[in-house]
Amino acid sequence: MSLISGLEALTDKMLNAFSKRLVLFTVIGFFIFLSLSTLSFSPLPWFDEVFFADLSHSYLYKGGFYLKFSPIFNKTELLFYGPVYFWLQAGVAKLIGFQVFGFRLVNFISGLIFLLLFRQFLKSLGIPKLLTTMAAVVLLSDPIIQSNLHSGRMDFLSIMLCMAGLMVFLAYTKKSQVALIPVSSIFFALGFLTTPRILFFLVPVFLYLLLRFRKDYLKSLLLLIACTAFPVFLWIFSRFGNPLVYVNAFLANHAVASHIGPVRNSFSFFRYPQYILWYAMVIVSTVLQLRFWILKKRFNLDAAFFLLVIVFFHFLVIEKGPYSAMVVPMYAGLALVTWLEIREMSIWKVFYKGLFILNFFLFSGIFSLKMGIALANKSKTSEQKFLKILPSDLLRGKKVVASFEYFYILNSLDCRYYGFQLGPVDRRIQFHFKDVDFDYLLLSKEEANCHQFIEYQRGGKLEKVCEVNMPDDNATSFVQFATSKLHVIRPDYSGILYKHIR
Repeated sequence: MSLISGLEALTDKMLNAFSKRLVLFTVIGFFIFLSLSTLSFSPLPWFDEVFFADLSHSYLYKGGFYLKFSPIFNKTELLFYGPVYFWLQAGVAKLIGFQVFGFRLVNFISGLIFLLLFRQFLKSLGIPKLLTTMAAVVLLSDPIIQSNLHSGRMDFLSIMLCMAGLMVFLAYTKKSQVALIPVSSIFFALGFLTTPRILFFLVPVFLYLLLRFRKDYLKSLLLLIACTAFPVFLWIFSRFGNPLVYVNAFLANHAVASHIGPVRNSFSFFRYPQYILWYAMVIVSTVLQLRFWILKKRFNLDAAFFLLVIVFFHFLVIEKGPYSAMVVPMYAGLALVTWLEIREMSIWKVFYKGLFILNFFLFSGIFSLKMGIALANKSKTSEQKFLKILPSDLLRGKKVVASFEYFYILNSLDCRYYGFQLGPVDRRIQFHFKDVDFDYLLLSKEEANCHQFIEYQRGGKLEKVCEVNMPDDNATSFVQFATSKLHVIRPDYSGILYKHIR
């Protein structure tokens, strides 16, 4: 009877765990569906995305990485990031066209793959499946991760490639298949050649692998590092001449150097008020790990890895965008490996479980509100509706200076697009009116009322052609109320079109 009772209890436990995972996977699927549904219009295009999209467009049609939408900002090729992201975006554009959904899809899919790989990595560290799934749900609803998923950036592609490299090498240590070493190194190299910012992750990864496998796989690790370095240095020598010129190129460019912590002497660990629960878990986990290391002489290499990534990120990277999306999973990783060590102590078990659950409800609330506003505001952010109102025939094939949100729309009309806001105002006015001799100026309502437009009116004769007012719908009152209470700007394609009178 005791054996039967034991089997029944085990069966009930397994079914209970299965049902919980099923619920969590359903939530994940729902989050992905909502995120994908709003990908093309939430948010509207802005500077960062247009910057990368313009470089991708340049590579696709001119074969070089030039900033066509504002050549006065940088007249030579922009090679800081490496070519991988732009190669991939050009390939996607050839398949499905150059438009906002396709451009954002690369980072979106990369982010989902990264979270999947990260969950597998947590499982390999001995963390129960249910907890890894719960962590994936919390991370997917995280506001900064969501912001990055909805942007035409390269962050998730880079860290996804490097996480793939880590997982492939871990697979090699289990199977001893030498062919996996160059595969792993290719992933690492591609990650770096997507953006060198990923150094905050790569350096701790190589240190982690050296400490974990130095006895049995030292030669393999040295081969991995050499194979990773080869394509990176091949790119550096072919495009910059030598590594010193490469490093100086970053330091000499003020816009690039302003993103590097040691250059600016600017380091910040607590960047977002909504992350108070994440920060609490990181601080408590760090204190507990230090206690284990100092008092109990128990060194947790996995915790040290996550902590080192966190420190490197906040030391090297100045937050000027949703960059923290790359490091937030490490907060969860540090918390979970610490939980493994203290899970027998009920007080800490309740603490970690409680903070994860609170984070889920906090982030899910923010996520639901943002998605609700985006969907309710669809009438104001529809490209199709905008194009029906805009006098497209006037603009087709013309030179147009415009706000960032109109980048994709104007490219679809074969316009030569120039950014309204990039560089000093006086230089821009001279460049746009004299050098470009643009045909039309298309500004959002907000930028048409800014001081810079007054300066443009003094720079040359502008004649108002029409206003493009996006229609309201039944949800307008809700969106107006929500955005006013949250003190956020309501996304809106409405704008004003001006003609340049020669």
